[in-house]
Amino acid sequence: VIGGALAIIGISFPAVETGIVLSVLILGAMIAVSKPISRPWVLMIVGLFALFHGHAHGEEMSVIVSPFFYFLGFVIATSLLHICGMLTGHYALKTELNTKLLRIAGAGMSALGLVFLLLI
Repeated sequence: VIGGALAIIGISFPAVETGIVLSVLILGAMIAVSKPISRPWVLMIVGLFALFHGHAHGEEMSVIVSPFFYFLGFVIATSLLHICGMLTGHYALKTELNTKLLRIAGAGMSALGLVFLLLI
């Protein structure tokens, strides 16, 4: 929300695409490795990457749409995606097989982030 609001009011970020790609690479690696990280660090890392993602959404707003409804739409859509991800992760952690699949998915996400990083 903060990143999107900053973009909408005209405050630019350097290397927004790189920040998004690094979020895919790093968060995927964190899922793959599956080591406990303290909550403050997790919140800081996710919050930093959220600024880049939100900023990209704000930058992409068309001049013909209402900023309020555009902002509301991307916040609702992003919230629903996060809820689905959290539910998937919660379910996957209930069994050993699913935990392995979650770690494999994290490794795949991280590998895709590396490919994207090489392409930008």
